[in-house]
Amino acid sequence: MSQLHVKADNGERLTLKRSFPNDLIGTVQKTFKTLSLIVKPLAIDLQLAYQMSDAGYLVPEPIPKFPKWHIRQTQNPADVSIKTRYVHKPEIKLVPVLTPDRLHQWLQQAMTQEPPNSSYKIAISTMSAFYTRVRLYSFTEATRYVDLLDGKREVRLRISKESEGMWIYSSTENQLLYSPIFFEFGSYDGWLWLKIFITWGGLWTNPGLTEHDMLRKALQELVEGGWIPDNIPACFELI
Repeated sequence: MSQLHVKADNGERLTLKRSFPNDLIGTVQKTFKTLSLIVKPLAIDLQLAYQMSDAGYLVPEPIPKFPKWHIRQTQNPADVSIKTRYVHKPEIKLVPVLTPDRLHQWLQQAMTQEPPNSSYKIAISTMSAFYTRVRLYSFTEATRYVDLLDGKREVRLRISKESEGMWIYSSTENQLLYSPIFFEFGSYDGWLWLKIFITWGGLWTNPGLTEHDMLRKALQELVEGGWIPDNIPACFELI
């Protein structure tokens, strides 16, 4: 088989939540490591806000001096195009590869901002990994492309063969597509939320496919690590 045939569809939005951890940066880093079974970010947009020290709620004011940050990796295929989604220029950092350790260092730098007084502490408002690369398992050595049916058009996407397996990169030039999987952290209603968006549903929501099994494994590990399922399709059968 020279290519896989998949369909872009409405997919699924998976949501989990947890109370705010004492080690917020460490928790985010660990979550990235867990999700790396299936998806790795190429770039991250970060919006910071202040949180009341004695509660889990964000406040609209005051605003941190540097509220918006962006980090992206530079070692990508030549046809991969990445940019920040913020209109107003954020603090930008470029790294060769966006690893969990580099993420940890970057978050520490971004969140080392003195609050106006002891009533506040810095917190993540939103943190989006919209540009990603996604691991493919259902392939043979001859597989070179994914043929994606997106509405009435068919798009051919090249599979990148790397030392750790087969990957599809999002955001290739001249292809207006969502990443097959992307995710976002957010602080709402006193909880830390994790939303995982699947836009090529068939590969990851059909039991029996390795992609589905690896996503289920990652979700189960997140639950065992303290995340609470809020909206998880029954096909993942979490314990």
